[in-house]
This record gives sequence, structure tokens and C-alpha cells, in this order.
Amino acid sequence: MDKKKNQAQVPALDRGIDLLEWMASRMESVTLTQISQGLGLSVSEIQRPVACLHRRGYLNRSEAGTYCLSGRLSALVQNYPPHLRLQQAALGAMSGFARLQEESVHLCVPDGDCALLLLDVPGGGLVRLSLQQSARLDALKTVSGRILSSFGALRPSDMNHKTRAVLKKIQAEGYEHAASSQVIGITDIGVPVFDGQGQIAAALTVSSLRMKNAKQDVKELLPALKECAENISKGL
Repeated sequence: MDKKKNQAQVPALDRGIDLLEWMASRMESVTLTQISQGLGLSVSEIQRPVACLHRRGYLNRSEAGTYCLSGRLSALVQNYPPHLRLQQAALGAMSGFARLQEESVHLCVPDGDCALLLLDVPGGGLVRLSLQQSARLDALKTVSGRILSSFGALRPSDMNHKTRAVLKKIQAEGYEHAASSQVIGITDIGVPVFDGQGQIAAALTVSSLRMKNAKQDVKELLPALKECAENISKGL
């Protein structure tokens, strides 16, 4: 078994993917030495992968010789056909919702065992919440993840009886509403988005920061959020 596992490994490819994943966590440009330290490899071991990724346009190199990710990875995600069609259908509807409701709204799709944040449209209010596109959200700890899980788009392996009951309730009610598991003071409310065959394609979610003079409770956004999801579905 170990022999088969070793045969399946591609060290150069693994090293390149490790490098991209590590670079994605960095806000600042980094040197070859910093990359080697971050990956636990020698400078000589990472020189060729860095040079290759730079040549292919995945890394930008400054005049000082430091590196950062380019926008090429993001462009690949944006141009992935199912995602591109969904984005085209969603952008107008989400922009209209954000403008009228003065709330930020984001769209998540299933990606392996997580929810991938595909599109984020900031609201038009005084305070605007902005979420990181391409972020991967937990399948059970986030509203978007639970919506995708409740309709079978994600299949978490660590579910217990209580979790199954929660997901069943979400499916029956057609929405999820809960305090953010990551940020104090933010409440999330989300609904499913279905494709033309009636299969879930995404989760549409509002993350709302409670203002002192708020005109409405976040649950009052539900009818408008469902209408937005329906408009997206019509475009798929």
C-alpha cells in the first residue's frame, strides 16, 4: 500500500501546489528565503518551482526580487464554466438587492468538503461588510455551508444526530438564520439557489451588522433574499 501511495505522488507538482497554497496566505511580497522557510525546504529546492510559476504568470516578481501571487488563479476560478454562468446570472440580481436593502450579500458554491465564496457584493449602507472571494467556509459552522449541506450539495462526514436534525429543519424551512460563528455582532441569513433542474447550485447569504438605528431585523430581509435567489435561478 505504501509503495502504491509513493508511486502516486508527484513531488514537483506537490511542491508547486504547496507553494501556491502558502503564497495565498501571505498579504505581502516575500523573498525566496522566506518561501523556503515557510515551506520547510531549501532555497535550491524551491528555485525551479518559483521560476516556473513566475514564467507561467502565477507569480509576480518585483524589482527588489520579491514574489507575490498574480491574479491568474482568481481568473481561473472566475472562468470555470459552471461558475461563470452562475456569476453572470447572479451579479445583477445581487447588486439590485444590495442597493435596495443596503446590505452586503454573497454567493457560495460547493467545493469539495467546503463552501467556496464565489461572489460578494457590498451593500450601499454607511457600514459595508466585505468578505474575501475564494474563501472556503466550513460545511457545518457557517450558514452558507449548512444550507449547501442540508440540500445535499455538501456531505460532511462528521455529522451526529443533532446536526442531522438541524440540516433537516433548514431543508424544510428553506432558509437558515444564525449568529456568525466567526464574528461577534454579525447575523447571517441565507437561502438556497436552485438550477433549472431543481438541484441546488449555491447558497445566497446576507451577513448583517446590527446598527443602533436599524430599520429592520435581519429576518425581515428573507422575502427579498428569496426573490433575489429566484431571479438568479431564472438566469441559469
